[in-house]
Amino acid sequence: MKKNILYLFTLLSLLVLVSACSKVSDEDLQIAHKAYKNGAIIIDVRTREEYRQKHIDKAVNIPLQLLEKYLEHLPLDKAFITYCRSGSRSKMAAEFLRKNGFTVYDVATQEDWDRELPQK
Repeated sequence: MKKNILYLFTLLSLLVLVSACSKVSDEDLQIAHKAYKNGAIIIDVRTREEYRQKHIDKAVNIPLQLLEKYLEHLPLDKAFITYCRSGSRSKMAAEFLRKNGFTVYDVATQEDWDRELPQK
């Protein structure tokens, strides 16, 4: 029994460590920040409730489940930056937008977007 509890605790600890690691490289984040400075639009693909709690300044909230509905209203001449709570929804949104001809940078989470980047 103790062995099973120790195994479960170790497994859960590893899962926490893996999920806490960033999914976005410093280089990709720097590229996304540069795109933002050049006019890219940040899309928060979380729910309206999640967006209301906290979001990146000037981010537009288009929940993932509504993205297809708003697709025709997005300008093709603009780049987009996607993010969500864990990076899963933003990845799906980025793939969907790319398949529809958009330039997209997926920064995964607000924490990734806000993190300190090394100076070049």
